[in-house]
Amino acid sequence: MVRVHKDPDKPKRYMTAFLLYLGDFRKRNNSKGYTNVEMTRRGASAWRNLTNREKFPYEEKSLKLKEKYIKDIHKYKEKVKLLPKLPKSACSSKEKKDPKKPKKALSAYMLFLKDFRQRNADCGWGFSEMSKKGATAWNLLTVTEKGPYEQAARKAAEKYQTVIEEYKKKKLKELTKQKKELEKQKELAKEWKEFSKQKELAKQWKGRLKKQAIKQKAREKQAKLAAKTQKISLDKISKRRTQKNKLKRETSRKTSAKNKRKRL
Repeated sequence: MVRVHKDPDKPKRYMTAFLLYLGDFRKRNNSKGYTNVEMTRRGASAWRNLTNREKFPYEEKSLKLKEKYIKDIHKYKEKVKLLPKLPKSACSSKEKKDPKKPKKALSAYMLFLKDFRQRNADCGWGFSEMSKKGATAWNLLTVTEKGPYEQAARKAAEKYQTVIEEYKKKKLKELTKQKKELEKQKELAKEWKEFSKQKELAKQWKGRLKKQAIKQKAREKQAKLAAKTQKISLDKISKRRTQKNKLKRETSRKTSAKNKRKRL
């Protein structure tokens, strides 16, 4: 039988309030020498006798564990969805019977019983009755009478041995081929896992670069705005200066003209 191995990455189920209490109960009563069954029975009885107030810390702790488990299992399921599916043969827990496998050789008794059934087919006996009567008839046979059946059984066993050896060789080849395919599938799953990880990292970097570009644009915009405002202020200052200079020139001209008039 093929055994399915549990995924070590899969989160473990959360503990209920009763199981958390039972863990504490075991620690407290560990030295009393109770058996596992008796300890569980006594713990269950003690749990039933607790008040709601006494049960509350365990229930609260269990609720927190449940919330954490739900989050973890949701993440795990999302992660499993990304992985490629393995063939059903790799996941099946039951070993299917191979129709190509040769049937075992019949023993001398079974060969006799087969003949006995054919000879007494019209007697109307049931399956169990036929088997009982066949067994009784077989026990009554002499060594010489049993001889042909034993010889036929030996020949059948020899034939089965050669056939089963060939079958085992073929099966071994098939199994090695399946093993290689399974290894390839595992390798692909590993590569896919790595690829999805890289993809996630690339996505994160893309997001960061996008944020940086937005920030850079905002800085450039601010710089342009600052330059524009500075230019406007500089233009204003230069305009004021020119106006002042013009006013000074006009006033100096007027004063010089007045002075000339006074001299005359």
